[in-house]
Amino acid sequence: MELKLKKMSKIPLIMVFGVLFLTGCQSNDNPHNSPGNVLIEIQKNQNTWDELGLVNYQFSYYNPPGDCPTIDPFPSVVITVSEGKVSSVFVPEFGAETEAEGWPTIDDVFEDMIKKTETNYSEYSKNKSELKALPSFDSNFGHPTEYFYDKSNKECDAEHLYIDDFQ
Repeated sequence: MELKLKKMSKIPLIMVFGVLFLTGCQSNDNPHNSPGNVLIEIQKNQNTWDELGLVNYQFSYYNPPGDCPTIDPFPSVVITVSEGKVSSVFVPEFGAETEAEGWPTIDDVFEDMIKKTETNYSEYSKNKSELKALPSFDSNFGHPTEYFYDKSNKECDAEHLYIDDFQ
């Protein structure tokens, strides 16, 4: 009788450790913003964007550091895309254009968002105040309008992106 009790008591213990191990593998405590759910939301909206086939457009882009209080963010810019490539970047705060190289198209933003779902992350949401909300997208064009990505609980490893004034 004593031998059976020892064997039976090990089974629940193994199950508990198994469940703890599996839940520990999920880096994000928010089930709504799991890598799978975030990726599905991104791909759904990317399909909307791709179906439109837009190659000439303009949008306002702001990408401040999401969790780095010591860095002054670069001001919002207006990115113009012609034939699928960034053709100009205007900085309204300075009243001047800046180098167009290195700035993203909407396709580049989607690619970067998908790449981020393939990494371990602490948060991937609409913004730092709405951590349970998925990244937001334009209902007509499908392009991202706002997302917050935080790689870990450390400072200076997050990104908060805004896209608006799409034309």
